[in-house]
Amino acid sequence: MQNEILFYGCSYTDTRSNYVDADKMYPAILAKYFRKTEKNFAKEGCGNYRSFDILSTTDLTSASILIFQITELSRVQWYDTRLKDIMLNQSEDRCLLHVYNDRFLIHELIRNLNLLVKLCRAQNIKLVIWSIARFFDHNVDTFFENELSKYPEYVYLDNSLNGPETYRVDNGRDGEGKEIGLGHPGPQSHQIIAKKLIAKYNQLYSSKD
Repeated sequence: MQNEILFYGCSYTDTRSNYVDADKMYPAILAKYFRKTEKNFAKEGCGNYRSFDILSTTDLTSASILIFQITELSRVQWYDTRLKDIMLNQSEDRCLLHVYNDRFLIHELIRNLNLLVKLCRAQNIKLVIWSIARFFDHNVDTFFENELSKYPEYVYLDNSLNGPETYRVDNGRDGEGKEIGLGHPGPQSHQIIAKKLIAKYNQLYSSKD
């Protein structure tokens, strides 16, 4: 029986990250709404390559819904001569950026998303994709969003500050006493994220399972 809802992403989705109580984060809200068992594979600080790697070894037999949260594309794991894995965005070796530039990383992400979308459609798993990734270059950001919008399963969630449609309305524990946006999303923000993802799900799949 397909009674599980699966989650992939970073700290925005990882209910162990402790920025917000787990039961107030959007995965718990969605699991309760859909009356599904939550299986959360997200991990704080990690990137999309990890999410796809974990997904490739996940038993999807019991999955009916899959929520895939795209994180910052610069979170690329590479290995030095000691085989120590390092995030590209934490590396001082700037020459790697000539290889792992934004457009290359977008291309890599789209390749993996194509496989994810085809897999979910073939196995009748209801997929919703959203992203926290943004780029300093407006042209690259526009290009990225245009590519993602080609997937009906993708929903754009505005994380700009002070925008009329933004979900960033409060901070998590790491942003206490700071301006909104200088911490992870708080419980009210997670409520908005959940509401928007549910709306997208219902738009795509008509009604709850």
